[in-house]
Amino acid sequence: MSDPQPAPAAPAQPDPAVRRNALLAALGAYGLWGMLPLILQLFAGMSPWLITAQRVFWTIPCALLIGRIAAGSWSVLKVPPKALAMLSVTALLIGGNWVLYIWAIDNDRVIESSLGYFINPLINVALGVVLFSEKLNRLQMLAIGLAVLGVLNQTVLVGQFPYVALGLALSFAAYGYFRKVMPVAPATGLMWETIILAPLAVAVLVYLARGGVDITGGSSWTQTLLALSGPVTAVPLILFALAARGLPMTTLGLLQYIAPSLQFATGIVLGEAFTPGHAITFGLIWSGLVLYSISAVRSAARPEALPG
Repeated sequence: MSDPQPAPAAPAQPDPAVRRNALLAALGAYGLWGMLPLILQLFAGMSPWLITAQRVFWTIPCALLIGRIAAGSWSVLKVPPKALAMLSVTALLIGGNWVLYIWAIDNDRVIESSLGYFINPLINVALGVVLFSEKLNRLQMLAIGLAVLGVLNQTVLVGQFPYVALGLALSFAAYGYFRKVMPVAPATGLMWETIILAPLAVAVLVYLARGGVDITGGSSWTQTLLALSGPVTAVPLILFALAARGLPMTTLGLLQYIAPSLQFATGIVLGEAFTPGHAITFGLIWSGLVLYSISAVRSAARPEALPG
């Protein structure tokens, strides 16, 4: 007679302290991202290319330091050779995203920028269909349909195709996809992305300097603020990584709306135009996000979605 098989162990319950710290990390990350328009307002009138070039340089040491502390050794510098090629792609995507976002804030398009990050989760769902042949349920299909109607409304009724919002959403969704399939830690990836962007940043600074632009920002105070763009870039990313490890993806997905909500509120406070046509656009997008969130919560609650 064979020995009885041991009963399967019950899923380990997450440590409440870990869950609490992860929640605080998520709130910190999304809060900092949400307040970014106010921070960028300090650089009003400066070239977005100059700000992005400076941001690249100041992020390198910050990401290196955080990565070194997290890893406990200089092994954080090592990445597989194949990963460097992929990091070149993500570097261009995140660099382009930074330039477009900074330009949008400087040109009073904070509200449209927030629309891009509201759309982002639905773009991710669409990418899942295209890249992974994932099947959509009815709520997801309806959510994407409402998002499409929102874009059409913005184009036809408001008379302004939301290229900034779509550019931000598509570039960040593509960036997230490539980083998801890459076996590289967040701080390490960010450090290599900025190192890859460094030659382009040098070229931008040389070009601007030859055109008579003061690439230091014009004052020691402005240069100090530009130096702080490194931590402002790296810290939320690290907090997000900590949150992702300690929170269910459903919780993390719902919390992600904090950042665009704060950005939207900032745009309203700054006095940007918000017409009835804009209200219809956002109403359609928000309705789609409600359906998307309901679908995500239902999927997470199914028995097969639970760890076993």
